[in-house]
Amino acid sequence: MNQKTTLGGAAIIAAMVATSAPLRAEQPSLALNRFDPAPAGDRMFAVPSPFVAGNLTPHFMVMGDYAHNPLLVSTAQSDEVIGAVVASQFFVHINATLALWNRLNVNVDAPVALQQSGDNPGRGDQSFVSPKGAQFGDLRVGVRVRLFGEYNDAFQAALGGSLWLPTGAKNSFVTDGKVRGMPHLIVGGRGQQFVWSFLAGMEFRPTQEFAAVAQGSMVRLGAGLGILLGQQGIEDELVPGT
Repeated sequence: MNQKTTLGGAAIIAAMVATSAPLRAEQPSLALNRFDPAPAGDRMFAVPSPFVAGNLTPHFMVMGDYAHNPLLVSTAQSDEVIGAVVASQFFVHINATLALWNRLNVNVDAPVALQQSGDNPGRGDQSFVSPKGAQFGDLRVGVRVRLFGEYNDAFQAALGGSLWLPTGAKNSFVTDGKVRGMPHLIVGGRGQQFVWSFLAGMEFRPTQEFAAVAQGSMVRLGAGLGILLGQQGIEDELVPGT
């Protein structure tokens, strides 16, 4: 089981603003997806591990994630939901890692939105255009350096950084259209029957507004706990890639 918490909002509630003249809502590029997969080869899917498993060892992963109603429009007065700008998004992540010296991790994650839908909501003199069809998202490149702790130690630590390149389709909900980055600290470890990991980082991204709702830099936190089943004695486990 793992859990990820993102401060800054997993979804945006856009406020409708009434005006006397016809108005079409300005629709900037917006990287809406909040799921950030761990590098391939890590112990968990959503929270990275501090340990780097292997020396000249490649790891590959294909993962899907689905978001339901990630972007809704509501009235400012009563919070009545008018419709979904984005009702659903299904992403596939193609994820590859190269582990070096059991200490340095280099990772690339390529997200593709295979399915998107929305209601093209509007009220009165305001309207929004919902996405449709497949679109390539922002390519993420990252590095991680293990500071201390071995594969079977109860406490390990690492420093890392991620950089998102604006490779997604512009004026869409798969990219900000600009570079964004996140330095982060990871701590975790392994016990006799469990593994754990915790991430704390700061995601730096351009400040912009969508329907009078501001988006900008945010704190990112993630935590995960896994239970090891079966014969999982530390003395019997080998470090991958050695």
